[in-house]
Amino acid sequence: KLPRAGVHRDLDAVDADWRRFCVFPDSLAGRCLHMWPHPNTEQAMWRPVTEHWVSQAMVAWRGGDLPGFVKFIGCLSHFFGDMTQSAHLVDLKLLAELLPAPGSMAGFHYHTDLEAVTGKCGPLRPPQLLGLSVPEVAWRVANLNTQAMRDCRRYIVPILQSLFAGDKAEAERQAGPPVTAAAQITADVAYSA
Repeated sequence: KLPRAGVHRDLDAVDADWRRFCVFPDSLAGRCLHMWPHPNTEQAMWRPVTEHWVSQAMVAWRGGDLPGFVKFIGCLSHFFGDMTQSAHLVDLKLLAELLPAPGSMAGFHYHTDLEAVTGKCGPLRPPQLLGLSVPEVAWRVANLNTQAMRDCRRYIVPILQSLFAGDKAEAERQAGPPVTAAAQITADVAYSA
């Protein structure tokens, strides 16, 4: 979501140009990544987000603006991380009913606490060209994200079971493949841009 007005000062202190990367133009259906009107499972409806950031990354690259290129790719990487993150892949209310937290973890938050488990990125294959045009890259990214979401759902239960058993190391190990999937898509998109 767009930060509250008072938060803008803090963001401005970090990067006065943050809106360039985080706020979408009026021509798009949403104002920013977390205000996009379509569910993440409908990746075909997310192609305009990918097209926007890829095209902006390319403009930055061609203009010799390496920091801008990196920031636009970073925005895409955040998006890919959300697509593979356990807390974003299932109905968390249903998950809490199916796998209730043990009594000793009564305050467990199925989004925040699950999202806080960070896995280590595994080895990546060399990046691949995803297309020769921005729409082609966006189309392939939608398909890659859809497959990644399907693949990464299998880690949700093992991560939760590990957390509930107090085995943080195992939870982090189980979170590694989703992190690796997001990193690989990021590498492919950066190479394509």
